[in-house]
Amino acid sequence: MQEDFVVEKANGLKIVGTLYTPMTEEKLPLIIMLHGFGASCELLRRFSDYFNQAGYAFAVFDFCGGGPDVKSEGAFQDMTILTEIEDLSVVVEYFKNHPKIDADRIALLGESMGGLVACCYCAKHRDMVSALALWYPAFVIPHDAKKRYDEGITEAFGLDMNPDFDKIAKDIDVIEMIREYGKDILILHGDEDELVPLFYSEHVVEECEGITFHLMRGAGHGFSGENDKKATDYTIEFLKTHL
Repeated sequence: MQEDFVVEKANGLKIVGTLYTPMTEEKLPLIIMLHGFGASCELLRRFSDYFNQAGYAFAVFDFCGGGPDVKSEGAFQDMTILTEIEDLSVVVEYFKNHPKIDADRIALLGESMGGLVACCYCAKHRDMVSALALWYPAFVIPHDAKKRYDEGITEAFGLDMNPDFDKIAKDIDVIEMIREYGKDILILHGDEDELVPLFYSEHVVEECEGITFHLMRGAGHGFSGENDKKATDYTIEFLKTHL
């Protein structure tokens, strides 16, 4: 079943998303998947069948100003890591009170920058979610943000950014953030990722406890084909014992 939803932030901007659920009268565990920088949730919808078949509700949404093609309100030039954390907070709260969702069994699944946003959120709201999974998380962002900030560059991938984006992102300490969360995390990362080098996930695995890591051989930044199935299988396996 598919259910579109709209939730409003304190500043009046509307967040648009979709909830996918298997046919059941019971309350369901939920996976909220978060899209990356300059993107939208559109390409993430394809994972709904995988997770529904495994008995999970699955939700996607567009961050406000998250990219040129998002359906949520807001301009890309107004977006920062902090605004996306605010968006996520509103969405999690919405599902905490949703009649189809088990409020005590909510997981976040972040891809690319969505993974970084999920980590930032969980570090401060560790009791709001029960599990955290990351696909090719963009842990490179603080490094890249500092470089752009020092050089006075205000665009990335051809997109003009909020001047505060790099000012905020450059000071994020990924290791400290994950340690503050303090719970088990799943990380999947491809060995052919050219946008976010594998090194950044490997460094987290070395420095932090409680990380379940799977190397996705032949995968770049984003999964496709057989790696779609492998990624969802690894994620479901992790969630069986953490959600």
